[in-house]
Amino acid sequence: MQGVTKFGQLLGVSRDGTAAYSNGQGAFVSTQSNYQHELLTGLKWQCVEYARRWFYNNHKLIFDDVDFAFDIWYQINSFYNPATLAKVATKNYSCPNQVAPEVGDLLVYNKGYLGTGHVAIIDSVDLDKGLITVIEANYENTLWPSNFSRAIPLDLHNDGFGLNEPYLLGWKRVASGS
Repeated sequence: MQGVTKFGQLLGVSRDGTAAYSNGQGAFVSTQSNYQHELLTGLKWQCVEYARRWFYNNHKLIFDDVDFAFDIWYQINSFYNPATLAKVATKNYSCPNQVAPEVGDLLVYNKGYLGTGHVAIIDSVDLDKGLITVIEANYENTLWPSNFSRAIPLDLHNDGFGLNEPYLLGWKRVASGS
């Protein structure tokens, strides 16, 4: 159920300490910019802003601005360090895939989700239990149950690894060494 929290309300905090705030309702787009250490991370409290802020906090990397979350899949081929401008390549893994999702991968949803798509960050992967957890902003704007937003079953089948998530394109990975 969307819209159960007010704009700016704390939804949860990831294991690394990156706070997620409510956008109030999924279709609302704020015109307020958010900055992290004088670096523009995006519009408050959109899913793209959260992903950019999380990557900066954890890897000192950021990706270019996009109009919509689904554009991350099609337009972003690298992340960069804003201090050095050094680039790190990314790779898309369509769902299902023989390559398992990993912690730090971005789940990217197509524009069928609210016309904008969505992006979430994989927080944990448990292949034995067939489960991943994600951290994100502006999905359902509900309080997180723990230090993650929600758990998603990981399907293991002949085609490889899949996630039974409507609108999911797959996972985007930043190359190792970041």
